[in-house]
Amino acid sequence: MSPATIDLEPYRAAIEQRLLIDHQSHAEVLTWLEEEGITVAPRTLKRRCKEWGVTRRALTSNDTAIAEVEQQYFSTHGSDEAIATTLNAQGLHLSAIQVRSLRLANGWRRRTVDDTELADQRTETFARVRAALNEGTCRSYGRGLLQSYLRVQGFIAREDDVRDAIAFHDAQGTQARRRGPDKHRKDGEFITPGPDFLWCCDGHDKFRNYGIEIYAGVDAYSRRIQWVYVGNSNRRQISILRQMLAVVQHHNRCPSFWRSDRGKEVLLLADSHFSFYRKHKEAEGATQEELDTLRLRDCYMFGTSTANIKIESTWMRMIRSQTGPWLVSNVCSLAPALHSPPVTYFSPGEETGMLWF
Repeated sequence: MSPATIDLEPYRAAIEQRLLIDHQSHAEVLTWLEEEGITVAPRTLKRRCKEWGVTRRALTSNDTAIAEVEQQYFSTHGSDEAIATTLNAQGLHLSAIQVRSLRLANGWRRRTVDDTELADQRTETFARVRAALNEGTCRSYGRGLLQSYLRVQGFIAREDDVRDAIAFHDAQGTQARRRGPDKHRKDGEFITPGPDFLWCCDGHDKFRNYGIEIYAGVDAYSRRIQWVYVGNSNRRQISILRQMLAVVQHHNRCPSFWRSDRGKEVLLLADSHFSFYRKHKEAEGATQEELDTLRLRDCYMFGTSTANIKIESTWMRMIRSQTGPWLVSNVCSLAPALHSPPVTYFSPGEETGMLWF
């Protein structure tokens, strides 16, 4: 006598939710069915799911999944396993095998083994590098930056091809970027306890003759640029203060220490931060006698501009990678490539500018 057929239709909606929404495995669904008093074999559950069309493979044709895999593929160097882990953390449940299948279906390959394809890829790399150099944004890029730039543009180039293309199309720039006897890095380490412990700020005056004044602040631990101001006033105390208050309000936090040179433009910034520091100590329960013993050096560091190496390193990298050629050739064509929308910074009769976070 054949066993009685088990009717799973009353549980269909719950099974679909557990498999597709809760992303449970078949084993977990079988365990739940046993708790409900229904005992079925794994192949029975798989057969019913196939009849109902309940499958996770549909995600490989989902537009959202394709867009997310494309973004991860072209913006990171992660493996299929790493991409799957990232997407799972974002709520898009794909396995590494599904990521690979989706990637190959769209022609996003990690390597080329055919000699003809290798030659075609090298030719296209040379053409794209030449176009990027002629456009101007990448004129001072080295191999690493230019390879990342091409990747963001949707083209995966081999490291050797990019290096050879730069050497061929920009021999003068390649020679200038090579480290000579006067370009050795100084020994020593710059150690900070962690993020938001020290923010370094300073102005950049290389474009002052053209009416463009720049001021910025960076986190000394992560080298994250906290803000950039571009306008006509990077030496006014009120301008620097407003920049500082805007960035603190935007991030909803401030550092334990600020670091700057001894210019008069930072006096209001230092005074405001010292006020924040006193309020912080007061909130921690400090007595009035303890508050009276607080000094500016407890929350602010002054020093020479050349010793403020974190922000000076930012200016150096900006000149080498972006603005150097424009200083030499045509500064009027300078256009900052910033991804976040700027905040209009304007005071009639005093100053104009833009502030980016």
